[in-house]
Amino acid sequence: MRSWNERTDEFNLDRLYELAIADPARPESWDQRRYAPDLIVSAIGTNDFNPGIPERATYVGKYVALVRTLLHDHPQARIVLTEGAILDGAKKAALRAYIDETVRQVGDPRVSSVASRHYPGDVLDAHPTREQHAAMAADLVPQLRAVMGW
Repeated sequence: MRSWNERTDEFNLDRLYELAIADPARPESWDQRRYAPDLIVSAIGTNDFNPGIPERATYVGKYVALVRTLLHDHPQARIVLTEGAILDGAKKAALRAYIDETVRQVGDPRVSSVASRHYPGDVLDAHPTREQHAAMAADLVPQLRAVMGW
């Protein structure tokens, strides 16, 4: 919906999804029929919530539209929504609630959500470290296996 700095005029996900190359000067389209995933994991929201908690109805409405597009473009796929690892506190709680509302509004058994723990990065960078990425995978893989029956 917006970038980390509240910009809405950049290549945000609604535009990026359609592109193979996101060069504003020469964007290259991507044909979604060229790839048929079994599982799509969406861990979006960090940038949207960075400047503050966005208005619920607008955010959920855009997320519902994205998930419905994913379902249309990839009817064989299961879709799992999660909040990612960077947010914490009130922002994380709000995003979790928005994700739950998105799943409810979409109302499709192929769509579910899993929880993600907070990984704060380090003193130099708020993004998760290499070790924290490994821990994130260890957290998510069992949940995704359960969803997929793997």
